[in-house]
Amino acid sequence: MGLSAYVNCACYRRGKTTPFPLPEWLTRFRFDIDGVLGLDLPYEGYEYEHDTVQDWMQTACEHEDMELVSEDIANWTGYLAFLQSLTQIGWKFFPILKQELPRNNSGFTTAPHALRMIQELDRFTRLVHHTKNAFLVNTVDQKVIQEYIVATKGVFVLNKDGGYRMGVDPNGFFIQHESPDDPDTWEEKFRAKQFEQRVFKRDTSGKPLHVEFYCAETEAKFATNIPLIQYHMMGAGKLIMPQYPSAMHVELRIMEASHFKYILEPLRRICHASVCTGNPIVWC
Repeated sequence: MGLSAYVNCACYRRGKTTPFPLPEWLTRFRFDIDGVLGLDLPYEGYEYEHDTVQDWMQTACEHEDMELVSEDIANWTGYLAFLQSLTQIGWKFFPILKQELPRNNSGFTTAPHALRMIQELDRFTRLVHHTKNAFLVNTVDQKVIQEYIVATKGVFVLNKDGGYRMGVDPNGFFIQHESPDDPDTWEEKFRAKQFEQRVFKRDTSGKPLHVEFYCAETEAKFATNIPLIQYHMMGAGKLIMPQYPSAMHVELRIMEASHFKYILEPLRRICHASVCTGNPIVWC
């Protein structure tokens, strides 16, 4: 789950589509108040007209559904991390991004605002190195497993059956247990800036069935059936392979623009498409 967006092509405006299927409704084929291209009519009572136009749009031009660009912007964790860095730098530098970046899967952005967004994204790449964040890191290969997300209070594992959750913040990796007296209160059971994940039992596929988190400095321990997982992309097919790190630590790292490549590139592409066509970005 995450945020996506698309920009419609300008083929109809440029006379590059097959004939409109319902000439009598031609003046109502336009962008509605939500930025969506189609018949600007209520669906109820006009089901036939909407369905006919939607079917036509699928093959009306060389762009499927008349979408010039469609992008998966980021999953919600990555999106929140981006918003977090914008907050650290200061929203005063990004007034249009603050106004236009959606908080859910809805809304639209006009082409003039998309141009301003491109400018502010460039500003972000110049300023982001002034920020830092806490990361849970595999001590062996130095690769990031998780990063601190303020909006989730650092939590990235929630075990509802066991009544506990795991997370990372600037003070280390932590495990908290739900209070039996108050479901809104979480009691800390384990915390460490450097620790081991000891595997005591695996299934036939190699997945750990019982692990223990151990901090040598404090001799703190916590046993569970939920391991911490690090994923690796394998080969051109991008098959995700799980790994279960044996040694981990939490460190503060200076943020670099390259860390946000996953979201900067699709945001730039979708903004450029909007500027080139004059059509709005539709967030979904």
